[in-house]
Amino acid sequence: MAEVASLEFKSLSNLIVAHSALWAAAILLTIIPFAVSFTQLTCFKWTLKKLATCKIGLVDLTVLDKLPYITTLLFDKTGTLTFDKFCATQLYIQGKFHQNFDDVKKTSKEFLDLLASAVCVTTSYSAEVHERFQGDLNPRYVGVKIGCAMLRMLKSLDFSYERIRKQYPEDNFICSEYRRYNAVVVQLEDGIKRLFVQDYGSDILDKCSRIISNDLETQSLDNDKLDEISAEWDLDNGLYKVVAYRDLELNENLDTENLFSSVRDMTCIAIIKLDDPLRPQATEVVERCVNVGIDVKMITGDSKTRAESIASQCGIWSSKHTAKLVLEGSEFESQIQDDEGDIDHEKMSSLAGKLAVLYRSSPDEKYVLVQGLKQCTVGTTGKRRVVAVVGDGTNDALALAESDVAFVMGEEGTDAAKSTAQVMLEDDNLQSVVTAIVLARGIYDNVTKCINFHFINAFTVALYSLVSACLESVAYIGILSLLWALCTSNVLLTLGFSVKGGGIDYLQKPLEFRPSLISAGVRSALLIQGVLQLAVLLGLSLSNFASKDILVLNTVVFMQLANYANLKLMNGNLEVTKICKSHRACFIVIIAVMAVHVLFVEFGLYVGLLGTDGISVRSWLLSAVCGLISLLSSRMLSVIFKSAV
Repeated sequence: MAEVASLEFKSLSNLIVAHSALWAAAILLTIIPFAVSFTQLTCFKWTLKKLATCKIGLVDLTVLDKLPYITTLLFDKTGTLTFDKFCATQLYIQGKFHQNFDDVKKTSKEFLDLLASAVCVTTSYSAEVHERFQGDLNPRYVGVKIGCAMLRMLKSLDFSYERIRKQYPEDNFICSEYRRYNAVVVQLEDGIKRLFVQDYGSDILDKCSRIISNDLETQSLDNDKLDEISAEWDLDNGLYKVVAYRDLELNENLDTENLFSSVRDMTCIAIIKLDDPLRPQATEVVERCVNVGIDVKMITGDSKTRAESIASQCGIWSSKHTAKLVLEGSEFESQIQDDEGDIDHEKMSSLAGKLAVLYRSSPDEKYVLVQGLKQCTVGTTGKRRVVAVVGDGTNDALALAESDVAFVMGEEGTDAAKSTAQVMLEDDNLQSVVTAIVLARGIYDNVTKCINFHFINAFTVALYSLVSACLESVAYIGILSLLWALCTSNVLLTLGFSVKGGGIDYLQKPLEFRPSLISAGVRSALLIQGVLQLAVLLGLSLSNFASKDILVLNTVVFMQLANYANLKLMNGNLEVTKICKSHRACFIVIIAVMAVHVLFVEFGLYVGLLGTDGISVRSWLLSAVCGLISLLSSRMLSVIFKSAV
């Protein structure tokens, strides 16, 4: 009988061991895939909702796989970094330069009336400016943009161009010319015929002999005065409008077919500097991207002077940084080609990190730049560049189509550009570029941390399940109990990984390129942490505490909470106040897990399952201490391995 009992006991023991081994394998093979899939789905749902709130449209969902890894960001200038809506930024009147239009308003009423009339009648009457509110930085322009900029200046000076147009109806013009230059002859109330002219820079200044100096008094416009103006402004390279007038003689004959022949001995009223203003978010967006190692470049068809000015304002290029190159499109293409006209990868690689601005570039040259950058590697990593392009125009379409990630302006973008879009910036806010990258990195970060979290939990519980079945002295946790610990609490905590904490900035540091989601350092740290947690559980199961099975299970849940807190909440931050403010949703998840667990331990499932009436306060405190020890050890491993364990 004894031998039969011994055989039955051994068979039962072997069955338990085999059953536990299968259970341990099931834990490792089912929990992690389930958790990752669950986290991805909930992350995607939350991210898409957030993107919609920020007015970011994802045309291609697969772009979420590339957004976190962007290494090179190319901005178009006109219409992207700038509004593509010119406006007057400075005036030269009565011998002084003015940046503040409030100072201009202090000049005499007679002079301002003359200036407003000259600007209004020499600007095409088809041009209009529609402001959504007073002081709108991005009003809607109708007609020629330069003309709209001049009308916008009149609004800044508190003049209504509509009223002036009623005063000088277009049908009453004696003659006018708006094609090659802007010239108009009107008849004043006293019968005098006055010629108004508006043209670019030095072209019209050469036709001026006098300039208004004070009120309506004039002085000679000699070489000294021209040198004074040229010392401040480069009239040949910038965008400057000169407004001038001349009262015609009574018997003067006008050549209506060639009105410009009458432009001579003019009196200069004002010189107006026009600029395409930088978008208010541009500088901050470029700065944040540069700080995290994203290589930011600018491509434009504009002149070198204008390109350098905008690049300098937004921080892409500086004249002090001689290592950064500013190249013309044709020059760039000639530098990267081999003898047969193909792209030389070595030349392209050496130029890729140095190039900051590409000006006077054609659509084909923009395309070649993107194509060449995609074939270059990032430093010594061996990984190729992930190139993103932000554009709005038809001339950007080729580069956008060739890029890995195509950001397109939704409001002002052309149909050709929109047809290539992967990410649509519906409100033309450049900050949305950063938002999209941050949210995509949030998905990557949450999925990675979720894998780490479930790996260490499943590894610890699976090993303990196997050991407890092999050793009689170790408290054995039942299958239903493990099912609660690994499913109920894990589902709630996995849900917490799907929510991005409000205080996390995923652009604080560059995203590291890894061949796998779990790096070698993280794997080592996780294994050590798993062994330490297993040792704690074995120590508790070999102790003399009552209800050791529930005590061990209770400690497993506390360790899960500790692992979650280390991965999701602390995130390298040890300031309790910041953690509490930025992770309220995550704290709600932790409280929910604790509340349900306490109810089950003290009043629910375990009472009937394990035949106990709960555990003592001392046992609760011991489990909490074990969880705290687990949290501290994981933080130490994080410091040692320089990664969030």
